[in-house]
Amino acid sequence: GTAEVCESLGVRVIHEAKKGKGNAIRTGFNAVSSDTKYIVMLDGDNTYKPSEMLRLIEPLSSGFCDVVVGSRLGGKMSKDALCYRNRVVNWGFTFLVRQFFKANVTDVLSGYFAWKKEAIDILKNHLVSEGFAIEMEMITKMERLKLEVYSVPITYDVRIGETKISAIKDGLVILFTLTKYFFWSGKNKHNITS
Repeated sequence: GTAEVCESLGVRVIHEAKKGKGNAIRTGFNAVSSDTKYIVMLDGDNTYKPSEMLRLIEPLSSGFCDVVVGSRLGGKMSKDALCYRNRVVNWGFTFLVRQFFKANVTDVLSGYFAWKKEAIDILKNHLVSEGFAIEMEMITKMERLKLEVYSVPITYDVRIGETKISAIKDGLVILFTLTKYFFWSGKNKHNITS
């Protein structure tokens, strides 16, 4: 019911007919207006606190970096918000991305990001993932594009509704995405932090 709630509050809602989180994110990126300064993404399952949005935007507005990833693993997690298995898998993926991509992030599967508009302009045409591997694709490609990416601690609550993630199927796709982009270079490297 996220779209209906937003529309009732006068928010412009962009619809994507194709299923998949990656498709929705790419459509959203392509709909960002030219006068936008910052873009924030958070999942609509009530696990992330919109009130913490300024925590993600402040490092962008101060010129510290180009992208901020909200870290559940480095933040405050409600009891039962993330099962032990998912936490261990996330730790494992985060370790691999930190080792092999030299990414300075502490939660590579987070659903809470903030970008400078210029970072989205650089990133958006490189994204192809249709589903839940989009976060891994974004983080690995942002590192290869030399965007400045850092994490900030956030709060993570128990989700509302059932998850659509398949632990084994989506986990394998995320692992494949990590390895697939290890040798990806991107055609242009950018540094937009001033």
